[in-house]
Amino acid sequence: MVDARHPVSPPCPPPAPAAGRDPAPARRWSRYLVTALALWTGLLLTLNLLVDPFQVFGLLPLRDSYGPNEMLNKYRHLAAQPTRHDAFLVGSSRMGAFDPAHVTALRPERRYYNLGVLGSRPAEQLALLQALHAAGVTIREVVVGLELYPFLTPPPRDALTYRLPPEVTGESRLSFHLAYLWQVDYPRLVSRLIHQFHAAPQMHFDFTGSGRYLLTGLERERAADPQAYQQRYVADLPESPRPAGPPPWRADAFAELTRLRDWLQAQGITAWYFIHPFHPGDLTNVPVSAPAEFVRQLRALLPAVHDFSRDARFLSSRDYYDYKHYTSAVADGILHALFAASPTASPSDSAALAGGGD
Repeated sequence: MVDARHPVSPPCPPPAPAAGRDPAPARRWSRYLVTALALWTGLLLTLNLLVDPFQVFGLLPLRDSYGPNEMLNKYRHLAAQPTRHDAFLVGSSRMGAFDPAHVTALRPERRYYNLGVLGSRPAEQLALLQALHAAGVTIREVVVGLELYPFLTPPPRDALTYRLPPEVTGESRLSFHLAYLWQVDYPRLVSRLIHQFHAAPQMHFDFTGSGRYLLTGLERERAADPQAYQQRYVADLPESPRPAGPPPWRADAFAELTRLRDWLQAQGITAWYFIHPFHPGDLTNVPVSAPAEFVRQLRALLPAVHDFSRDARFLSSRDYYDYKHYTSAVADGILHALFAASPTASPSDSAALAGGGD
């Protein structure tokens, strides 16, 4: 019963929208924005999947990236054919100059593969060898090239370049590949696209053959005009002050090498160790004491290491692509010094040069 003294008020009508404010356009723009973001994300992921700057998906037969995951590609190739090779060249980018066919000519009882990885450290080299051994790959002997820079404090590195294969770490293959799919590396993606449209390849990673990488673009430029090439890439530098003080050794670097040495010994694997030649142009930013200290520490760990760091036979600028990387002429001379009679002349010279070898 309604109390006449307190009549019920009629319900209030909903507030009318403010004059001139229609919510429909805002909702439409929100939908457009979400759709555009979804399409852009999908386009980037598709492009990343197809261009594949780290070469982990392999969906399209494109020219090689400038920075693929070498450990993944080499591991999967070798693990799929565990009896094809039984000896390996181990080290960082300078090992790219070594042709396994030239090693086999000196060691015909062995079948060599170039297992060098750009910028790799002893810990990564050991992990890759251990993984191959666990996968049933026979390892009879190795040649290990040692250079200064992996032992010094380095600049930050791209983790995806050196990410170990999931077969090694136990990571799921889905997780491994999603990490590459979702992390779009724009400079590498663009550089691989540009490489695809060059008139000729600029470099090639021969994962399924020799294992080495080939600087085909630089080789063409060098062959076309050796003097101009040398002036551009390996010109003699004027004397300049070098940093003083103790070398900034990377923590645990020599301990990593010790673990690599000990594992090779424990497996009964024959190992040759050598120190790469140090071109003077490559030492301008290194403390004065670093090269000699590096050699001293290596000799303490590896008494039989072959030291080519100051060997004049292997320091001619004519035999270098740049101050760090030498050509196969130097690599062949080093191989002969390791496995046969030491060469008596520079790879580019017929005149004998004085200089220490081991």
